[in-house]
Amino acid sequence: MTSYIELINSAWELREQGIISVHEHDLYNYLLHRCNRLNWKNPFNQSTEIICAVLGINRNALTNRRNRLKQVGLIQFKDGTAKTKPAEYTITRIGKDTPCDTHSITLTDTLSYTLDHTLPYTYTKDKTIQDKTKEKGTAKPVVFRKPSTEEIASYCLERKNTVDAQEFFDFYESKGWMIGRNKMKDWRAAVSGRRNSRKINTMRHRTTIPDDMKNFSEITDLMKRQQMPLPSQKVQIQVPDAEKVLQEALSHFLQAEGRCMQWLPEYAKVAAWLAANHGKGLFLYGNCGRGKSLLCRYVLPAILLGYCRRVVSVFDTQQMNSDIDLVLSKHIISLDDVGTEDVSNVFGNRRMAFAEVMDAAEKHGKLLIISTNLPVDDIRKRYGDRVLDRIKSTTTRILFEGESLRQ
Repeated sequence: MTSYIELINSAWELREQGIISVHEHDLYNYLLHRCNRLNWKNPFNQSTEIICAVLGINRNALTNRRNRLKQVGLIQFKDGTAKTKPAEYTITRIGKDTPCDTHSITLTDTLSYTLDHTLPYTYTKDKTIQDKTKEKGTAKPVVFRKPSTEEIASYCLERKNTVDAQEFFDFYESKGWMIGRNKMKDWRAAVSGRRNSRKINTMRHRTTIPDDMKNFSEITDLMKRQQMPLPSQKVQIQVPDAEKVLQEALSHFLQAEGRCMQWLPEYAKVAAWLAANHGKGLFLYGNCGRGKSLLCRYVLPAILLGYCRRVVSVFDTQQMNSDIDLVLSKHIISLDDVGTEDVSNVFGNRRMAFAEVMDAAEKHGKLLIISTNLPVDDIRKRYGDRVLDRIKSTTTRILFEGESLRQ
């Protein structure tokens, strides 16, 4: 039987062959992860809004990517009903409600057919795997044969794609018919791959830039095609009747801790941010014991999930230091108790984790929710003017004053 790891590796083979793109691969890995977390319940339901929030994509992008995964046989799906039933996904050929046994997963017929030339297995009707290495005496090695331009053109015509046969031939001829470090095994799969089309199209675009472009909408489109950096879209938060929602959320979480809710003047400013954040994050600073951690860790993530369908990744500063790359991979980030961390030192690699987070927020449009007990002067001394300037430009700052409410 094929293991979970082999299933992952096989998807990588599809990506390396150019059959699926990096973005389609990301979506497949996420769905595989969700199925695993659900103890291999198959099919399973997953909210479109949650997928879009986790992967940082819109609905159109999700639709295109899951259609491609369905086309190559990795998944099946059924559209959900708005606000009542999420979309239903099936990791193909994993049995319904399969127990959590990561060593009992089989690949799809499509996958086994596509990768038959790269994997040392064949798949029998009873879903078992025979090791081809036992048949060395009869099996003939697959030898790659370089195609002619006529063969490529004929295949492209059959597939109805836009790949230029001569450009495709010249591109891989110059690379010695290699894909990365590996010798090409199936040129038809390379023709079908979107990644290869993008490379060829990029080469074409470099020589067809108009001389008289003055419309910046056209220039921006051209920058996208050339994969040039562009300003990131900011995360917009708009919660109707935000003050009432904030009061209800505070009451709920304080009651869970056995405490009563006391409305503070600072909470009105937090409610104003929830009503319209204008693309900025939130920076809560000042005296301890005033509810900043409660807001960062529980209240605001709950409101953004329930009212805005936004997933907030919550970390404390020790988690930030231990895995800064994980933090930087998220788009909406909550950091609690900034200022208590040391310099990140993982295997001798020293990094200023919080400075990297602030830099990513400005460059990539990440939304940050931050709490700290440090006053402004201490923030400047600890992190420098550059980080303080980024805090001012990317967040709405709210000062918490008064005595501690902890008893």
